[in-house]
Amino acid sequence: MAPHFFILKLNDMRSSRIQLSEAVAWSEDPDSLQQFLDRERVEKYTDGRWDKCFHQGGPLEWCNEPWLNLGQGVIQVSPGEIPHVGELG
Repeated sequence: MAPHFFILKLNDMRSSRIQLSEAVAWSEDPDSLQQFLDRERVEKYTDGRWDKCFHQGGPLEWCNEPWLNLGQGVIQVSPGEIPHVGELG
């Protein structure tokens, strides 16, 4: 049985093309990615002109919440689709 791989895909709020998203982490365990997302999430706050929802100074600070209708969040991918980002776990 082939291994399963998952990525956490989010978009950078500073991008001029907000609909584009990138993988920010990967794991063989989707729960670890969801736990990472949950740990980084904070009550929404304003930082200058930016409305943020992740820890200030954290790895997801400049990301928006996942937009499921745009294929963001925790997503299963094939081994060849794993991006060059850090593994969680």
